[in-house]
Amino acid sequence: MRFITVSLAFFFFLPRLPSEAGEVAALKAEKEVSATKPPVGLVLRVHKTKVKTGDYLWFQLALNNLDDKDTIPREAVFNDPREMGTQMRCRCGLYLEIIDSDRKTMPVSIPWAPMEGSASSTAEDDAVAREMDAFMALPENQGLSPEERDRRLTAFVNRSRPVRSDEEKLVWPGKSVQTGAWYPYTYRAKKAGKPRPGRVGDFAELPFVEFKKPGRYKVRAAYDWTPEKGKPKQFRWQVRTQTPWIDLQVVP
Repeated sequence: MRFITVSLAFFFFLPRLPSEAGEVAALKAEKEVSATKPPVGLVLRVHKTKVKTGDYLWFQLALNNLDDKDTIPREAVFNDPREMGTQMRCRCGLYLEIIDSDRKTMPVSIPWAPMEGSASSTAEDDAVAREMDAFMALPENQGLSPEERDRRLTAFVNRSRPVRSDEEKLVWPGKSVQTGAWYPYTYRAKKAGKPRPGRVGDFAELPFVEFKKPGRYKVRAAYDWTPEKGKPKQFRWQVRTQTPWIDLQVVP
């Protein structure tokens, strides 16, 4: 079970961000796509559709509650951007999907090691890890396929990760939530001798997929909380939707 535990503790160094809106000039997205399946609406924005080999994608992702009465769950990725890597792996919840020119899904790589000189985990990471081990040790969670295991684990983390208020658990009717600026300096990047990334407006860097060779790629956002096979739908937000693809060009 320790492998499952580590997959959620990504161990990034998170830089301090400016607290005042407007300290960093707003940057426009080069491409924007959206999708709706009531009560869920998605918006994906990409800063630049041309990416250099060895670099990462910079994006914004918004989740809109189109309902006028009921709330929908706020995805864990909005409280902790590191969760995007896990949800991309299990293809569940709110996630990004990237395919290559052969329409093969790009592998998701997690920078496992901690920053040099930093703590490898926090008290909160350790507490969540213990809870995940206990949850996955339950009889009903044995003998699952890797995809179903990751799906259940991600749903568990979305429910159980400590939050400070309802604002961090729910998206209220008619409201939306958006990813913020995020530019982690990972151990992998440091070891490769890459410079510390700088802020790119309010876009977030996606360090889970590295473009290693030139070519044509595509990215889209997806939302999938459809019930497990054989289980009935209990909430209106248990739907699947995805945005159109955005074409990417990776150059030397």
